[in-house]
Amino acid sequence: MGTWLFSRLEFTNKILPPHDVDDGQKVKNLQSSLQTLGWIGPPIIIIGNQALTGTHRLAAAKLAGIQMIPVIELSSLAGNADGITFADLTREEIKNVIKSLPESIKEQYAAGISSV
Repeated sequence: MGTWLFSRLEFTNKILPPHDVDDGQKVKNLQSSLQTLGWIGPPIIIIGNQALTGTHRLAAAKLAGIQMIPVIELSSLAGNADGITFADLTREEIKNVIKSLPESIKEQYAAGISSV
């Protein structure tokens, strides 16, 4: 599959969540944890500035005032050789990107299909 996976820090205000928050209590619990312990969960998986995972973690980080978060950048999987950007991908295509990840990566970085 090649060398397409790497980690870095990114500003929270630059990352777009994959969907709207659907569990406010989960966000509050995560916010409290982030304020107490800092970021201890898996990185947010992103393509460009669009998150594929971590809607609630991203919202909680913003509420907690955390400006930089760990991310995994997967832009090479979107295939921009043909000018394709994340904005061009459908929700189903995003799910297929996540499904194509090795199981070990999905488990390690909590890249569940239900989070998309």
